[in-house]
Amino acid sequence: MNNNKIFFAATGLKLISILGLLMMPFQIGVFIEFLGLTPSQAGLIATLETSALALGVVLVSFRMIPLTMLQAAMVGAVLIIAGNLVSALMSGQSELTAARCLTGLGYGIANATASRLIATCFAVPESAAGKMYAVTYIIATLMYYFFPPIIANGGSYIFFCGLTLLVVAICPVLLYLPRNTDDKAAGVKATSTRALFFRLPVISFFLIEILLMLGLGAIWAFTERFAVNIDLSAERIGLYFALSSGTQFLGACLAAYLGVRFGRTKPLTLSLIPWAIFAMVLATAVSESAFAVGILGYQFILAFYIPYMLGVGAAFDKGGNIAAAVIGVQIFSFGAGSYAGGLVADNYGIAAIGWLAIVCCGISMILFPKITRPLE
Repeated sequence: MNNNKIFFAATGLKLISILGLLMMPFQIGVFIEFLGLTPSQAGLIATLETSALALGVVLVSFRMIPLTMLQAAMVGAVLIIAGNLVSALMSGQSELTAARCLTGLGYGIANATASRLIATCFAVPESAAGKMYAVTYIIATLMYYFFPPIIANGGSYIFFCGLTLLVVAICPVLLYLPRNTDDKAAGVKATSTRALFFRLPVISFFLIEILLMLGLGAIWAFTERFAVNIDLSAERIGLYFALSSGTQFLGACLAAYLGVRFGRTKPLTLSLIPWAIFAMVLATAVSESAFAVGILGYQFILAFYIPYMLGVGAAFDKGGNIAAAVIGVQIFSFGAGSYAGGLVADNYGIAAIGWLAIVCCGISMILFPKITRPLE
């Protein structure tokens, strides 16, 4: 099949699978402002949603569902649509939690399928992933600009219905996905797939990734709250989120351009220094300019970083299973960061979330090279 068609199909699938991550700050805000939840309650729902996402990733990565990539993508999309529609009608914490878990499961199945496509269909996964994320960030720019004013007027109902309509609009491009990629055709056994994961370097990489993304996910989840703390209007918040998506586009393009010219270890470790600084600036912002610098810088590094995470997974396993799990773990940990950030905010104040991010970045910067250098 034409690689361009696969690229666009994978990009569309990746976009709908990361909507929960892209819109997490607004979702946290919706829970708090319109549904009356506390930061820790809102963070807990987000964490449970991404726990369900992790389950979806496991089902695909470990080949536990006998579906082709096209079938898996369609199942994921249907679950996402159903979960968001139900979420629009729910207001109780228990019912909303169940709806978000259903959505998260769909996100996970779709995300792992898209990651497998990138890892298996392209010679340099970092470059392909960089281009893919660059396209998604262009669309995210429009979402960030238009969603905040809409949410301010329509609340949770409009928020979740808007996400549903976006997924429905993207679904037709999924028909370009290959139809002959089931496990039987690939000749992959479930036992050999599991053996790929139960290796010390792979397990160690996942543990470090969880730690890192936990701290940085806490920052991302409460970004909208940082803006509200300095009394930014919904329109200004949307503007800065849209601009930050532009810097994400640049970060993803830089990753696509550099590829592995400098290996993987240097990009993965050195970029953590500015990322930690931007996270702290964002968490402790007391002015609009400080918030702008924090979110623009944070998003640039994030977009630059993710393709290299996927590339490490592809280096561990050319079949794309570990690459799928790496991105799934990244999103799950971001969601878990919502709960961690909520606990920190409830007990120490919202600015203390910045210190959580700095500690996680520092430990990861020390430990990552031990895993990634042998892969160079």
